[in-house]
Amino acid sequence: MLPVIDFQQRAGLGNTVVSMKTRIIVLRLESLMVGIAVDQVHEVIDIPNDRISEHIQPDVVLNRKYIAGMAVYKDRWITLVDIKCVLTDNECQWIAKHANEQTFA
Repeated sequence: MLPVIDFQQRAGLGNTVVSMKTRIIVLRLESLMVGIAVDQVHEVIDIPNDRISEHIQPDVVLNRKYIAGMAVYKDRWITLVDIKCVLTDNECQWIAKHANEQTFA
């Protein structure tokens, strides 16, 4: 069983509307595995650290506490999410405690 977080809801942007484009991105956060539901994925890319800027574009609607930085890719700005900020310490502890259970309470 994989716990899944609705990223749009967590970011205060409403709930993810489930469609054929909805995807769950599976992440490993140290020893934890968690899924993040997103409305769609266009492409998976690798961005070198030297291409990441801490400067945040003024038109970004996402809460800045979730932003790790920004990068330019194919002539467009991409917002990079700091996934460690999406989960609280209590949630990480809860997931770690219940990781091997068949169902969650």
